[in-house]
Amino acid sequence: MEKTTRWLANIPAVIKRILSGCYLTLVALVSLLPSDSLKKVPTFFENEDTIAHFLMYGGMSAILCWTIPRQNKKKFLYYSGIVLFCVGFGMLMEILQRIFTQLDRSFSWSDAISNLAGICFFIPIKEKLLPGKLDSLEQS
Repeated sequence: MEKTTRWLANIPAVIKRILSGCYLTLVALVSLLPSDSLKKVPTFFENEDTIAHFLMYGGMSAILCWTIPRQNKKKFLYYSGIVLFCVGFGMLMEILQRIFTQLDRSFSWSDAISNLAGICFFIPIKEKLLPGKLDSLEQS
């Protein structure tokens, strides 16, 4: 585990930013697909959409925590900023779905709650698996 942590810590900041940007773009593209294109994806069990939201936004929060260095000791403010950004991004995607998908997809509170649950679940996981020492290493 220490080897993986060291490897992840030594990835240059510019690469982290590019990977984060790609992830955010992917989430936006998937979020704004028309519903008829999503019907072609096979389903394996009920509530897949809820699980997808949980994992996408949980992953987003972990990737952003990995990408954005914490430069002060105020963890609460740092993590609050990550949570607010992810929640805001999710709400924006929910609103834009209605505008850009020919009105066939709409805002859903269950999606927003799934997003928040994933965000709040993955941040402590990131902190446990890849502790704050990543944040304190010199950024490129």
